[in-house]
Amino acid sequence: MRVEWSDEALTDRAAIVDYLLPRNPHATKRIVLQLIDTTADLAMFPKIGREGEDGTREWVIVHPYVEVNEIESIVKISRI
Repeated sequence: MRVEWSDEALTDRAAIVDYLLPRNPHATKRIVLQLIDTTADLAMFPKIGREGEDGTREWVIVHPYVEVNEIESIVKISRI
């Protein structure tokens, strides 16, 4: 299944980087790589995580970050 990042999710990811990078560059790299790696996992297992609101699924990637996904013909990462 194809996975897409919404504009909001990309903005969330950029905000995470902007916040973490000056505080802990190593953790920033680890978290960003984990977020990217989840794309492959979602493509293979689109129903991973718990049921969320309004037909979404929620998956804790790295505490405290939770990806919110919508499953249609593609998996769309809505927010982080």
